[in-house]
Amino acid sequence: MHVFFPALSRLLENVAFFGDILLRFPDMTHDVLKKHKEWGVIIEAAVVFCNQTQLYSEGVSQEQLMLVSQELGLIEKDPNYFNPFSKEGKMAQEQQMLQAAKSSHDKPKKKKDREKRKGPRLSRSKNEL
Repeated sequence: MHVFFPALSRLLENVAFFGDILLRFPDMTHDVLKKHKEWGVIIEAAVVFCNQTQLYSEGVSQEQLMLVSQELGLIEKDPNYFNPFSKEGKMAQEQQMLQAAKSSHDKPKKKKDREKRKGPRLSRSKNEL
């Protein structure tokens, strides 16, 4: 039993570490997994195991595991899911930025009524004689 816990701990840490790499460098990671298909099978089995055991704490780890599962294609991708670090994600972000720039550019600009003069001014006092 004392051999089981370090192995389980190492598996959980390595899946989390691989998840970070996959989510930060998706294109490069997918290229490596295409070249080494046996690694992909092992990684998929480890991710499925971690999902089924639910040993990750609620919150960030569980959410990251869901994102990794979507990125690997183990589960159906959420319609709103996109990885901002992938080529497609970067292109989607650029499109959003262009649309935002267009919409802000299309707004009519307000004309300035008068430019305010800088410097001291003489004012009329209402109490003058």
